[in-house]
Amino acid sequence: LLARWDGKITVAAVNGPASAVVSGDTTAITELLITCEHENIDARAIPVDYPSHSPYMEHIRHQFLDE
Repeated sequence: LLARWDGKITVAAVNGPASAVVSGDTTAITELLITCEHENIDARAIPVDYPSHSPYMEHIRHQFLDE
């Protein structure tokens, strides 16, 4: 399912056989949520300010290290 976003979304955590957390580009996540709704897959966004557990954190890592 995530392959169509070409690395813009990554698996952040696997919580069980039917439960996972993804992280990544905001637009891609929005598209994924719409796709899940159309395919009757239970999905929801978690309100966070940054894409934790993803390669996107590398761009803002220094901000966290400085704090």
